[in-house]
Amino acid sequence: MIEGDVLRWKTHRAIGVFTYSTVITSLYQAQSKLFGFILLALAVIPFYSSILPDKLDSTFDLEHRGFTHSFLCSLVATAIFFLPVVLLHFYLKSLGIYFPILIPLIGFYCGYLFHLIADSFTDNGIHFLWPINKDQKRQPLYRLWYYSDGYRYEFWITIFTYILTFLIWKKFMF
Repeated sequence: MIEGDVLRWKTHRAIGVFTYSTVITSLYQAQSKLFGFILLALAVIPFYSSILPDKLDSTFDLEHRGFTHSFLCSLVATAIFFLPVVLLHFYLKSLGIYFPILIPLIGFYCGYLFHLIADSFTDNGIHFLWPINKDQKRQPLYRLWYYSDGYRYEFWITIFTYILTFLIWKKFMF
């Protein structure tokens, strides 16, 4: 990926999976090893949704960090993702299998939203309230804490985030 003001996908993925892991292990108790493994397997959802804003930009040839990097788009994308999840829920329910709707939605939204939050700490920032502020110059979320290197800090953020994620799941499952 491009160095400088753009985060790499591995960092977005690490942050998305970490956020999902933190939220899910706080909301649910490991009722069984199988349930714990299902929750862990569903971490694939934020793994992919955390790069969705950039994938949408490149797929549809949109301005990078425009509409797809806004709170509004995160809600629209989650609503679109919600439909197949609900259909799957009702199909499995008809077979007598319980499928919790909230877990995939939390995973999807954690991945997408924390992509935006992470990009807001880069030196170019994002238009989080697009279309309200789309004509304003993008500003980093917090000037004292942003970074523009794109690799040096990002490498350590990614490593540290994956270590924390591993420790969360280790404590949750064992």
